[in-house]
Amino acid sequence: MIQESQVSLDTTTILRGSLQPQRGGNPQAYRYQLRLHRLAKGILNDIFSGKLVAYVASPVLVEICVVSARLTGDETFGKNLSDKVRRGCIVLNDLKLRSRPDSVLV
Repeated sequence: MIQESQVSLDTTTILRGSLQPQRGGNPQAYRYQLRLHRLAKGILNDIFSGKLVAYVASPVLVEICVVSARLTGDETFGKNLSDKVRRGCIVLNDLKLRSRPDSVLV
């Protein structure tokens, strides 16, 4: 059971918190994207500072590596971000989940 000080992360949250939104033609849309970025960045900061415990599924590590590298044009950024998430979160893989007696995947 996940507690209040624990969160489950997906690719979108990690990428929104790690990449600043690009200014576009619509100022209202940019402000909305910036607000989401700041919210996600705050969650990531709480995770990396130890205030929150985060769980991520193992495929998320591959997704954030590939997508962030594509969005930034920097493969090293993608690898570093994926590694940072791996070090800062509890990574769940399919085998761990299936071996738990209370798993819904069994």
